[in-house]
Amino acid sequence: MRDLASSFGAAAAAYAEHRPNCAPAAVRWALEHAPGPRVLDLGAGTGKLTGALGDDVIAVEPDPAMLAELRRELPHVRALAGVPKRSRCRRVRRCRAGRERSALV
Repeated sequence: MRDLASSFGAAAAAYAEHRPNCAPAAVRWALEHAPGPRVLDLGAGTGKLTGALGDDVIAVEPDPAMLAELRRELPHVRALAGVPKRSRCRRVRRCRAGRERSALV
């Protein structure tokens, strides 16, 4: 699993440059029924989606090169290194961001 999670790292800059941006209407649709304003972006890559998710985003990315590109492009976003585990996903969905619930993408 770790090798697959790091598969884009060698081309992180090219990935960030050439991958199209996310459609704003698709992002609005995805967050339409979010339980709160905070969003957890798992497998955030270079941040193409992260940047469109709003102001209260926590990005998690396993690949160091992709994470570095995300941090370079979106220095205001809390970006963490990590590999989400299935057992933790249930807890993440229930976690609270202050008094608001979080959306998981």
